[in-house]
Amino acid sequence: MTSGNTPDQSDKRTPESQKVLKFNNMEEKNMDELSGIDPRRWAEVRRRAAVVRDYLQKNQRDAASAKLAAGRLDLSVSQFAVLTRAFEIHRNHASLAGAGAQEVKTRQRPDGIDPRAEEHLASAVERHGCSASLKTIADQVVHDCEQEGVPFPSKMTINDKLMGFRSSGKGHRYSGPPTIIVSRLWLDFPVVGSEGFLTFTEALLAVHLPERSIACHEVGTMDNAPPSLIALLSTLDADVTDTEPTRSIVVHRREVAGLNMTNDAIRERLEIGDDASALVARYLGDQLDTIGLRFRRPRVDPAKLLRSRFDSAVDPADALTALEMAIHNHNQNAFPAALLSE
Repeated sequence: MTSGNTPDQSDKRTPESQKVLKFNNMEEKNMDELSGIDPRRWAEVRRRAAVVRDYLQKNQRDAASAKLAAGRLDLSVSQFAVLTRAFEIHRNHASLAGAGAQEVKTRQRPDGIDPRAEEHLASAVERHGCSASLKTIADQVVHDCEQEGVPFPSKMTINDKLMGFRSSGKGHRYSGPPTIIVSRLWLDFPVVGSEGFLTFTEALLAVHLPERSIACHEVGTMDNAPPSLIALLSTLDADVTDTEPTRSIVVHRREVAGLNMTNDAIRERLEIGDDASALVARYLGDQLDTIGLRFRRPRVDPAKLLRSRFDSAVDPADALTALEMAIHNHNQNAFPAALLSE
């Protein structure tokens, strides 16, 4: 809480910034089985789980049955043995995902950054906070590198690294009153559209600051209808309580152009600006749990995001479940931004 108020214990309602969201589309079983796994690997993991369980339930596991099971999964016998052993030890679906089990961490590809430049980047983030602007961080890194005679990384590389820091959740700073930022974004994996074509899931998120928790969300529909801002704002209005100050809601001006807003209470809370998505990117980064986030409409061919023969486009229902799981995990582990005096 940023207001310093302690909720009245006699009030059974929960302040909107402290809500632990419950989603209709997300069952506890799904969370346990699929948490931590890239959604593009869900179909393959389910297939592997069925075959492995069937194999392990056999009274007699001979070479022939192992070869048959491995063939069903398009694996070698040795690969299948590793898979079944991992499942026997860990008893979770992540052990079946192989390279598709995505961990939330900064990028692992070689980036060619001088080790001292990497230290200067970390120092700049520590000094200014990872929610500082890219320009602030990049200028600091370039200055420190030039002072030491170290080659400095490109602005694009600095941004890539900075997004990793932001997604990790630690080191954020915030000045200003408690607020809610609404951002439109796209989930960074392909989904099967209404006519079988691959597309991306479009979503609206409402993010509490400084808590960095996600209050609610709306997603687009199978027939390519965009997510409803009216529905999102109505959910926020319904969550208002008397136990904390009513927060302003920052929305990009293009989101409200032509919007027929009949709810006076919500209309009075709206703050129209030009940088709502940029603000959310600064406090969430480009990764929400196991899901990559894009804050501009993707132009890339969705099929190019299927990087393995074991990847597949995601069913729309699974895409919604994946988002809800990511929000749940994020909210459970969110590191609030440190408050700065204005």
